[in-house]
Amino acid sequence: MPEETLPPPEGMIEKKYVELLMIDRSCQICKRNTKCNIYWGLEVRCCERCLLNNCVTRGKLYMEKYPREFINIMPYSYFNCEYHYWKKQLNITYSQYCNLSEENRQCWLDNKKRMLDSKINYYKQRKGEKSKNNPRNPIHISPPFTSTLLTIYK
Repeated sequence: MPEETLPPPEGMIEKKYVELLMIDRSCQICKRNTKCNIYWGLEVRCCERCLLNNCVTRGKLYMEKYPREFINIMPYSYFNCEYHYWKKQLNITYSQYCNLSEENRQCWLDNKKRMLDSKINYYKQRKGEKSKNNPRNPIHISPPFTSTLLTIYK
């Protein structure tokens, strides 16, 4: 079993963390033993085909008129030069967003943003640990980037 030095990210239960890392290496969606990656932003291990079938890109979210303030708090994975958002997670969270009163919405958004920022810090730490331990084979985790970091990497 691989040695794991990092705890689970904030908000992820340990059981899910262990399942992602160690229990089963196949795709959690189609169950095939194809090449799979852990997409930490989406909290899923899956093959490329299942990722694309279960996600929607940021551009499509804008075309569907999702509010920017909502899109900015959603966890995502960066893959093939696009931001991918898990459809089921979007639907559940958007329903919550739409049912909030104006006075509760900003507090809810702030809390979701804090959780996303915590995940971003975790991904950075995880990527640093992985590349430090194995610099010739960097981790494939597609970390989310803030708009500030995007300008640095362009």
